[in-house]
Amino acid sequence: MGHDAEEHETRIARLERTVYGGDDSRDGLSARMHLTETTLEKIDATLSKLNWLIIAGVVVGILNLILSKPGSGPAPTQSTSVITGDAAADPTKAALLGTHREYLTTSDVARIEQVSVREVQDMIVNGEIHPTPVKDGREYRILASYRIQPQTAADCGEQPQ
Repeated sequence: MGHDAEEHETRIARLERTVYGGDDSRDGLSARMHLTETTLEKIDATLSKLNWLIIAGVVVGILNLILSKPGSGPAPTQSTSVITGDAAADPTKAALLGTHREYLTTSDVARIEQVSVREVQDMIVNGEIHPTPVKDGREYRILASYRIQPQTAADCGEQPQ
């Protein structure tokens, strides 16, 4: 190969600096390898703690299922829905009044009451529909169990005798 001793020593010195570092020992591969080992040990310790937390959480969940009384969930509720009027005689109203949580539009109420949509809007403004409908954007939401309150004589302009 024909390398002289000085060039050989130079290459060995360069190799030693790469592996062990120069004057500052943080530069060499050995120092980097030690830093990597230390970091991996910290990660391993953290994962070990995390595993124990997961195991503890699963155990607590299983114990909760085992120790909880059957039927100890939320208390049952009872709700009733009252439909006034002759819903059986009017199939349109019977179909629209499924539950107390359903809402109707002004056109639905107009069809049920056989009046115009404008008249339903006037009834809402005059407070004749109870519970009071809520305006959702451009449309009123009228509870399906609505009631129309009759006008009093004072509302009609007549004075009782």
